[in-house]
Amino acid sequence: MSRIGILGGTFNPIHRGHIAMAKAAMEKMHLDEVWLLPSGTPPHKEVEDEISSFDRYTMCELAVKKEEHILVKDFEQRCLLPNYSYKTLAYLSKKYPNHQFFFIIGDDSLRYFHEWVHPELIVKHADIIVINRKKLENNIPSGAISGDKSLQEAMDIVVRRVPGHYTIVEMEPMDISSSEIRSLIKKHCETEYLCPEVYSYILEHHLYEEKYKMPDIRPIMLDIKANVKTSRYLHILGVMDTAANLAMRYSYPVEMARLAGLLHDCTKHLDAEEQIKFCKKRNIEVTEGERISPQLLHSKTGAVYASEKYGIHNPEILHAVRVHTTGCENMSLLDKIIFISDYIEPSRDKAPRLKEIRAVSYQDLDLAMAMILSDTIQYLKDNDKSMDIGTLKTYEYFKEILIRGGQDLTLL
Repeated sequence: MSRIGILGGTFNPIHRGHIAMAKAAMEKMHLDEVWLLPSGTPPHKEVEDEISSFDRYTMCELAVKKEEHILVKDFEQRCLLPNYSYKTLAYLSKKYPNHQFFFIIGDDSLRYFHEWVHPELIVKHADIIVINRKKLENNIPSGAISGDKSLQEAMDIVVRRVPGHYTIVEMEPMDISSSEIRSLIKKHCETEYLCPEVYSYILEHHLYEEKYKMPDIRPIMLDIKANVKTSRYLHILGVMDTAANLAMRYSYPVEMARLAGLLHDCTKHLDAEEQIKFCKKRNIEVTEGERISPQLLHSKTGAVYASEKYGIHNPEILHAVRVHTTGCENMSLLDKIIFISDYIEPSRDKAPRLKEIRAVSYQDLDLAMAMILSDTIQYLKDNDKSMDIGTLKTYEYFKEILIRGGQDLTLL
């Protein structure tokens, strides 16, 4: 019979203290595995900063990627309605009759465990492991056992109220909480209590920060519409909508993606001579490939034009506009969304493998990037067209990412 620890919570965000709890329980109680169960929609409280269960689940996966015997499970993500711990444990006991479950809680949670919904059913399906972190949270609800009593005294009271099997496990105190980490992130302070992969994810997806103050895009849309051909404007709208769809899929701020999609071709009305002149006047570097194919310059001029003409100064949006034709190394999530949206938006119908690339785009952005770049390079070779060195460098970069990730690129 496998001994499985269950550690639930909002994990908003998951931090090293959570991992330390799991390890302490596993070591002291000789557990085979600990399962992290990020809550879907908690029935008892709102999730601070409206962070989705998808983001919290993904951060948990990143946090335990290198940990042995600590797994992330999506049982509560798949619940149609807000769920309670007693229901989850009843489900797990029925689904895995050969497992013995241990429900892991913090010392603060023990002090109001008797106030939980049906704690008697929780202890029916699992033994309780109480992690003594030696730190009481500030938001313990009314009805909790006073912090003046020792943890052992509090547990004795709880056992009388909710009879079951309880064990206290000691761990080194870690003076941090998710709320304190959220506060640090909002102040743009990095914290050692987050693993680097989780912190990078938070930054890339703009979690726990003030929302970007969007301009009124209606006058921008009207101005762009007045400058470009109807077919070009329909393409721009297609990119804007596709970018919004991909942003929703990959949990990126939708309005920022829409605005970048709207702006990506904002200087397409300038001809080759005007593009060169625009660059010269503003000291924008023009590569040899861009001199041969000045149509590539609209990405660089577009970023400057969006800033000067429309007052858009968000560096991430401007960078996505700037690199949407050739791409670059270390592209941000928004960079990839706009690059791919430009290629797959609904009015596009000429590119090979378009149906496949559209499907892949909603599964793996890096693979979609490599496929698009591969097809673009092949098209330029087949038609004896000049190629900007940036396109080739970007392709090699994404190929290397996929190879390091273990993907077979035989057919790419």
